[in-house]
Amino acid sequence: MDTFQPKVILVATDFSKTAAHALRYASSLAERTGARLVVIYADGFIPSLGEASVEASLATRMIGDLISEAQEKLIAHVEANVSPYVPFDARVIVDSTVSSIVNEAKESGADLLVMGTHGRTGVRRLIIGSVCERVMRAVSIPVMAVSAAAADHESLEIHKVVCIVDQSPQCAHALRIAAAMAPDARLILLKPREDDRPQQAAESLMRLRRWLPVELVDRCELRLVDADWSAEHLANFAASVGADLIAAGGHRGHGVSDKIRGTTTDRIVQRSECPVLVV
Repeated sequence: MDTFQPKVILVATDFSKTAAHALRYASSLAERTGARLVVIYADGFIPSLGEASVEASLATRMIGDLISEAQEKLIAHVEANVSPYVPFDARVIVDSTVSSIVNEAKESGADLLVMGTHGRTGVRRLIIGSVCERVMRAVSIPVMAVSAAAADHESLEIHKVVCIVDQSPQCAHALRIAAAMAPDARLILLKPREDDRPQQAAESLMRLRRWLPVELVDRCELRLVDADWSAEHLANFAASVGADLIAAGGHRGHGVSDKIRGTTTDRIVQRSECPVLVV
């Protein structure tokens, strides 16, 4: 079986509760795998239009001072949420959020991106749903998205994984990564049914079983679901079985990936009570 042993995990943060949970999650993964963290905070450092006097603010607060303050805050944020046994680099980037994350994913050689969604700090919003979706479309590495709902659940262990599959190579890759990240976890595979007749359903499950990597067969529980399952159905099912992770992969722009990388990405991530791994 292909292994997934990340050496560099990139984390985008905005200092929010959700971002802090995502950082702790990344720290836990890094400690188990021996990876190094690269933690970034991206901001254009442009004062809010809501301030009384933009000119006065710019005159009294030099950009260099703002960056220095952000760097100090970032280091404190990382030290408060990352294990002392995990090496890290903390970087403040003066740029827009999406381009900063995408560029850093390439330049740092990251194997995995972990980011929170709908994090907010004061007048600045950094990691929001649309940003998460745009980043997922732009990067070529797996993305672990942690929502505000997931941040309310402090468990960092992965004992049960839900994976929706279409038997594509991308789905196989997502399954292998999830299995490697959680070697002791139970894997629940959901396949949209093609036919409601019992014989066809049984044959579909047999094909799914043959598609599985042989070393994962004993870890997998196979289920058929309705073909029109929505993001809400997937998130609700994961919650009902106590899943610690949702994993998915697929061709961009059609098929199963529409539920993950397409317009419903936000609904899955925001409604899920556990992190979502997108490959």
